[in-house]
Amino acid sequence: MALRIFIFASVVQCLISLINSACLSGWFGPACQYKCHCANNYCDDKGLCVSGSTCVRGWFGPSCQYQDLASKDSIVTPSNAITDGSDQTCADVRSVTVRWGTGVYVGWVRVVLRENASSVNLTLKETPSSADIKCGEQAKYRADSRLVDLFCNMKVKVIQVTLDFGAQKSVCSVYVSGGRNLALKTANLAIQQLFRQFWNLRLVFGRGRGH
Repeated sequence: MALRIFIFASVVQCLISLINSACLSGWFGPACQYKCHCANNYCDDKGLCVSGSTCVRGWFGPSCQYQDLASKDSIVTPSNAITDGSDQTCADVRSVTVRWGTGVYVGWVRVVLRENASSVNLTLKETPSSADIKCGEQAKYRADSRLVDLFCNMKVKVIQVTLDFGAQKSVCSVYVSGGRNLALKTANLAIQQLFRQFWNLRLVFGRGRGH
């Protein structure tokens, strides 16, 4: 009995290892639950873009796992080049406003500049006629001299985000995230792979269908 339990536990551990290392093309993660959003599906096993590829338009952030609301159903002033998905096209502006037709939840905003920004002030609006509001518990993180992340803790939907740089700056990209799209396709894909690897093991140990 103890031997059977040991064998069963070993097979389960083997299945888990196989699932973790045998994601289908375009997927990655501990249970292959995350979809690659790099150009041409050029991701490594951590979702990082390889072979010189970058996130496709509409996605950004770590492993391109954050959907960009600024590029979706929005009006950007003064220049749409700021939300074209390329960090190489820039516009000289003093402020940037992203406006949507319906309310969205804002989790954090990423700003990419041609050079270092001395300050970035973020305000939001719930309705076209409402007063400006600031992020609740706002935090700023500067990843490098060109990239600034502004984190919000908003409990309400907003229709507008405005970034004020205090002076004219060369802004290359503005991304807005409502949060990460977690566990995409987790159950379906993981179960499919579990059964596929299970049947492969049965064939290896001399057992096929019908046994």
